[in-house]
Amino acid sequence: MNEWQFAVYESIQKENVTSDFLEKMLNFLSSDSDKFVKESPIRNLIFLDNFINLEPNIYVIACSIIHEKRRYSNFIAKIYLESLFNEQNYAPKKLYFLFKENLELLKNIYFYIVAENRFVDYDGSYLLEFLNLNFDWLIDFSKFFWNSGGNKDYFNFRSISALREAVDYNRYFDYLFYNRPKGDENNWRLRNVFAKLLKETRLNDVINKHQTEWVIHIVTDNAFTEEIYFIFNFLCEVNENLRRKAIETFLNVNHNADTFAKLTLFPFSASCEDSLIPVYAKRIEFLKSLYPLLEGIKFLNHKLAINKKIEFIDRLIKKEETDLISRNLYM
Repeated sequence: MNEWQFAVYESIQKENVTSDFLEKMLNFLSSDSDKFVKESPIRNLIFLDNFINLEPNIYVIACSIIHEKRRYSNFIAKIYLESLFNEQNYAPKKLYFLFKENLELLKNIYFYIVAENRFVDYDGSYLLEFLNLNFDWLIDFSKFFWNSGGNKDYFNFRSISALREAVDYNRYFDYLFYNRPKGDENNWRLRNVFAKLLKETRLNDVINKHQTEWVIHIVTDNAFTEEIYFIFNFLCEVNENLRRKAIETFLNVNHNADTFAKLTLFPFSASCEDSLIPVYAKRIEFLKSLYPLLEGIKFLNHKLAINKKIEFIDRLIKKEETDLISRNLYM
């Protein structure tokens, strides 16, 4: 019955819409006749376009009613509201215009839907457009991201992919960084978010350029603060060229050897097949590549710190060689 009624309103032609028909349609949406519906295709809200001439604010009115349905049926709320984020029907700017009288409602619907369905706005195009149009979206996005989305790999990937190419990328990265959850700087989830932000993208020079620029910016701004340790806790996970650029940037700003010695320079974990020796050898190679950055007396203690790290890794290699021989003997 409910599905049949929807089909009637969905199929009405614009020229046949009357005030009485509009009232009946809104009464239909307001009813709870759909509370027991468990199976249904997406209910495309594009039919509301036929009512715009009669009621310019129809999207806000209708979607406000539908959004409330989530209190008794997430399923029903979703099969209507997901259709809003289909670019074949609604470009982001058009959707923003349709909700101009109540952008808070649009914001609430967006975050509700992306939390419920990981495939909605998969490339982040709606998110990026909304962020560009209104700074308040950045505030709410950050809260949503860290409170829920920050713990979901799919949301990390989608939102990060969009933000990395944005013209205003620095502003977005900074806001996420400075408004992250505090008090647990060693939390791997926090590190992982920023490591993903800075993951190398071989086929996108714009993203790689933005990443490098942000790393230089964030290291420079925090070279003399406690934040620098957290920053290198995720920079240690990025590719060697970007990591080396971060170290160079730090050394250009802060010459304190004690601070330098405390920076994390290598990933927290490493994978190997039979032996860790190639991993250790690569780390020594990376440390030696830092020597050209340490020219002059002011970096003497920095060189000593690097030498100690190399000596320590050399000992690990010797131990691994001994362990490897032992393992082969008893296989």
